[in-house]
Amino acid sequence: MKKNTVLDYTRSRLYMMGSHAAPSFADEALYPFLDRAFQFVVQQAVSNDRLDLIADLIKTAGSTEFSGATVTGNIWISNNTNLNSEFFIFITGHVLLDPPADWLGTSKIVVPLEPMSIKHFDLLLDQSNRMTFPKPKIFFGHKDEFITVMLDKMSAFNKSVGNSELVEIKYVTMPRLFSQMEGSDSLNVSDQLALDLIEKASELVSTVLQPSRAAQQVQNNNGIKNS
Repeated sequence: MKKNTVLDYTRSRLYMMGSHAAPSFADEALYPFLDRAFQFVVQQAVSNDRLDLIADLIKTAGSTEFSGATVTGNIWISNNTNLNSEFFIFITGHVLLDPPADWLGTSKIVVPLEPMSIKHFDLLLDQSNRMTFPKPKIFFGHKDEFITVMLDKMSAFNKSVGNSELVEIKYVTMPRLFSQMEGSDSLNVSDQLALDLIEKASELVSTVLQPSRAAQQVQNNNGIKNS
């Protein structure tokens, strides 16, 4: 669905919800609500395992995208500013680990990554804990680093490949801001998700303009969805 279509549908939806000022809303007045709604419905698609609705927003990063990545002990770090600026939601990823010495004929082990909150970083890093965990942990936005991957004390990165190939992630890119789109630009998501975006943005606008009526409308919509 194109940007202009979303704007027109949002005004129509607001009018149907009882906002008679909707036709006069300037595009710029709707942008903040559409931007927030866009992020919300994309997050919801990921949470509901409906990646098919946002297929064009999904990318895989590794190799050249991780140029300049470094490894120190059991910590892998990348601070790629281009990736940082477009990154929105982590989906999945893996690292290449060295196999145990008795695993003859095996040159690498592919192990999935587990996202963790930054608040656990220092606890896992503490050498005195000697924690072991089957899945390497991945942290986003730790200090000045964009991505930090941590192994337990019993694991080691696969030294037979370059640093940029040690880690690969699949992620959702940040939805474009409406102010950065031309009228004929596509949102690059399914029409189904675009309609959800319009509904959510309309709810947000209506909440500001008519709080009591909007609350009842949202409740009615939720009842329809759950029936």
